[in-house]
Amino acid sequence: MSIGKSFSVFVLFVFIHIGLVSQNLSIDSVTNTMSFQDSINQFWIKYKPYVENLVKTSDKNTYNLYNVQINTNVLLEYAFNQKKYDLVDDMLDVYLGALNTIDSLDRYKFAHFFPLEQPVDTTMFFDKNYYVWLDRNDSINLSKENILAISQFLALVSDAIFNIASISVENRTEKMIYFANLYSDVLDSHYHRWIFGANVFDEISGEEFKNVGPFQLQGWNCKYDNKPIPTRLTHKQLIDLLLDYKCGNNDSKVYCNSITDSDLWIIAGLSSFAAAYIIDSSLVGKVSNFEFYKNEYLPTANELILSRISTTLATNFKDSLVWGADFDNGILDDYPDNKFSAYLNPDIYPTEDDVAKSANIGWDISHARRFVNVFQTLYDTKDILGFDFPTTDIMAMFANQYAYNVFNKDFEFPLFSNFFDGANGWYRVGYANRVNFGYGPSDLSITSLTGGFPFWSFYNYDVRIISNSLYELIHTNDSTKQSFLNKHYEEIQWTNDLTSNLPIRKQSHDFEKGLGPKPDYASLAVLLSFYPAIAISDTVLIVETKVNDSIDISINPEKNLLSIRSENKIKEVVIIDTKKQLVFSKRYRNSYILINIKDLFKGIYIIRIKTANNDIIRRKIVII
Repeated sequence: MSIGKSFSVFVLFVFIHIGLVSQNLSIDSVTNTMSFQDSINQFWIKYKPYVENLVKTSDKNTYNLYNVQINTNVLLEYAFNQKKYDLVDDMLDVYLGALNTIDSLDRYKFAHFFPLEQPVDTTMFFDKNYYVWLDRNDSINLSKENILAISQFLALVSDAIFNIASISVENRTEKMIYFANLYSDVLDSHYHRWIFGANVFDEISGEEFKNVGPFQLQGWNCKYDNKPIPTRLTHKQLIDLLLDYKCGNNDSKVYCNSITDSDLWIIAGLSSFAAAYIIDSSLVGKVSNFEFYKNEYLPTANELILSRISTTLATNFKDSLVWGADFDNGILDDYPDNKFSAYLNPDIYPTEDDVAKSANIGWDISHARRFVNVFQTLYDTKDILGFDFPTTDIMAMFANQYAYNVFNKDFEFPLFSNFFDGANGWYRVGYANRVNFGYGPSDLSITSLTGGFPFWSFYNYDVRIISNSLYELIHTNDSTKQSFLNKHYEEIQWTNDLTSNLPIRKQSHDFEKGLGPKPDYASLAVLLSFYPAIAISDTVLIVETKVNDSIDISINPEKNLLSIRSENKIKEVVIIDTKKQLVFSKRYRNSYILINIKDLFKGIYIIRIKTANNDIIRRKIVII
């Protein structure tokens, strides 16, 4: 993900710097100061030993690498964006430590499906060695790979290599080149095994299997037409099934067809890795199955992600209707974590009598932090890889959703809904059998500081105004606001875990005064995400997302793209020429659609759109 590399692409847009008159944009006056930049450096110096320990002990718990990505990715983007290459080298040096905890294995435990309808782990032998990180201290699931943790960390690594490849050769440091050379083999090994599959041999049965992957949905008891979803899927096979909603139907849970964060990280990571290879193959070395990735896997992945984007309506700060965007809306309605998503009482812990599920729920905003990284990565690499997705207006629509449907629009006392669709009920009540654990309404507001959401100010300056209100809240001297900060951001009432009791304000004030106290690592992780995110340029694109009708149809002649945005899901789009000849017909399940029209001749066409509620909309379009 690199915001800076996107600026030169959109020469047709006008750059502006605007804000609400009523807001005192204090961050504009401080983010470019030496003291502010030094604060970020001091945060890193204090936090670095903690990250080093996470990396060093990742052979005992690979979730440590998951946390490395969450807590340092924004800082890495800041370092590349601001050309602070000493800081980049320092961070790359820490990431290199993870190579000391990786194994090169000739065998692996795959999930295998038996007639008992229970997934069983079976050890099989590879036809060659592959790099794998394992939890060596996990006696229950010995030698199992945590794909979520590793895919998330490798997306960070891929992003770093893409940024390195985008730097002119003369400005690359020896550390950057060393990092890219060493990690390219690790990335290639993982993506080959996950996406394309590995050849394996079962010593017990004597059978040999070609192109076997580690993915399965047996743990969710997912079935399609009453047949269990196969195990040992490659990621390409999995996204093919997801694209057609064939990971579950009938009595299976709706979330069987959900796109997980692991899926997004693999797609984004491979996009960065492949794009870096195109930019400078000598830096990356080789990418096995490159043509397969570029021509088959990534186009399918892009189509899948686009198919799960739905449009929303939002009212901006000037009371105008604009389009927003949600992802995989409603697919998690029956997921256990969302059991109380419509229970809105923040003061009384919910019981089974209070079960209330919100319809068409979005991702919780903690997991939705992935949207910032993943969609920006796809945006930055699309032209290099030859893709049309995601468009600038999609990015702006996500920014709108965050600014106008998730944010409570209170600049004095800013809070955020727990779910990205705007619902604000309870999340993860009793998670992992924890007593009195859960996130009440707006209890996930802390992720507004940690998710890199300020990056979206590039597409909507109102996001920067929101970031300003958060910055001012952290630095407030008002006792009422201090109590508010403490209650909603520092001491979450119901969690009672390591994320509570964060002295965010104290840490920020003490560092800025040069007191250098004993670091609180949890608080530093928050500040190391928020400060670098607001420090990146506040330049913004003008992106037109106002709602003019229930269905918006627009054509980008330079990209040969026709886009359709609808309040309701679209079932079918048909295009007919003036001779009443059918030139395009396709069925859909989403409310945002991109159609490549490069093969259509210039002229007048009739487009017919059928929505989910069986309305028929006819429009005339002109291709010039």
